[in-house]
Amino acid sequence: MFCQVFLCNSAFAVSEEKVNAVRENCAGILEVLKSVQREDSVVRTHIGPYYNNVLEKFIKPLNSRLVENNMFDTGLLNNQSNFVTAQEVFRADYSEYQRELSELTAMDCVADPAGFYEKLESVRERRRVVSLSVSEMRGLVSEQMTLVEGLRDRI
Repeated sequence: MFCQVFLCNSAFAVSEEKVNAVRENCAGILEVLKSVQREDSVVRTHIGPYYNNVLEKFIKPLNSRLVENNMFDTGLLNNQSNFVTAQEVFRADYSEYQRELSELTAMDCVADPAGFYEKLESVRERRRVVSLSVSEMRGLVSEQMTLVEGLRDRI
């Protein structure tokens, strides 16, 4: 059912077939969505502090030490800036996704299956955007590691 909820085609024209499927499977869809909402909250609870720790306990202190020792590394400084920006984008994207998912789970999918399906499509898009934000953050963490290894090789 998870695949039915999150991996369908993304076309906002709601067919009668989709409306009927939503109406018939409403309770199951809501159950899956609430489960996804709980799981995503747990993941966010772990991933948010992880990214904050990477920034506050690894990236910033390293760059501060390099600046204090007149060892400027523009790659590391740029990565810090990109990381801060990406973290802000991730937070905003996730907040918007959670807000829309909460709105979706509060909807009556039997009374308004077409509206529910349209909102579901919007939530799917928001979830895709969050996934892209997470991928960007992972890439910046990997880039930081590569830059630090390069710095170590130069010293």
